[in-house]
Amino acid sequence: MLNFAYLVAADLSGADLTGAYLTNATLSGADLTGADLTGAQSWQSADWHGATYNDATIFPEGMNPEKFGMIYDDTADVTEGACCVTSGCDVVEETMCTNFGGTWTEAGSCDDCVTPPETCDADLDNNGEVNIDDLLLLIGAWGVCP
Repeated sequence: MLNFAYLVAADLSGADLTGAYLTNATLSGADLTGADLTGAQSWQSADWHGATYNDATIFPEGMNPEKFGMIYDDTADVTEGACCVTSGCDVVEETMCTNFGGTWTEAGSCDDCVTPPETCDADLDNNGEVNIDDLLLLIGAWGVCP
């Protein structure tokens, strides 16, 4: 329970506040980046003025952060870099790149990404990978050439 809690300018980034009771809590100026407030109780009576959040923050159903004086902090210290995936490249945050299954390089550029070749000569069965099946095809074709 966080009823009447005084959390002015508190670093609550990534905090799990699921189901927390926030009756008359003061969270003004708090950093709620990535916090999970799902199912929070009595959040309407809390002071949220100037608290910052980002897109990853999960709010209770029906909560409009701007209506409660919260601000989206687009100046947050977020490091972006090049994210290389098989379909191409984009400049994103490391977490997002990892979720895509890409290779991320801090402060890199898409020029750092190596474009995969259109075809691979060693992929004899054309299934998109070089494995034992390709080796067996090669061995099967071994012998005298006509």
